[in-house]
Amino acid sequence: MDKFLLLFRHIWLLLGNTEAHLRRELSSRHAFIYRYLLTTLDRNLVKPQDIKVVLAGVAVNPEGQLLAWRHLKAHWHYLQSLFGNSTYTMGTFISAVTSHFTTEYDYQEVHSLFSSFLV
Repeated sequence: MDKFLLLFRHIWLLLGNTEAHLRRELSSRHAFIYRYLLTTLDRNLVKPQDIKVVLAGVAVNPEGQLLAWRHLKAHWHYLQSLFGNSTYTMGTFISAVTSHFTTEYDYQEVHSLFSSFLV
């Protein structure tokens, strides 16, 4: 076999294995972050006044931004029932999770979600 083809095959296998390893590692980190976010739903694990700290801590991490946003969307009604409809706290949750958003798509998604809620 040509030296170039052997080298190409070696690099291809090396990159393929590295990509699979990175995917597994990233997946396990996302699972850890997701489990951490779920603790905000259990008052025995995270006090209600500390939920913003967890959300902000996850959202500041580039790998956690989307997870924090999805968590806020998925559990909005629970948080609203916990803190009330028009409290200052609910606004701090929105700011903590969305302050790192930078695209028009992000803006439209936030706008469309909260235009349907009483915020």
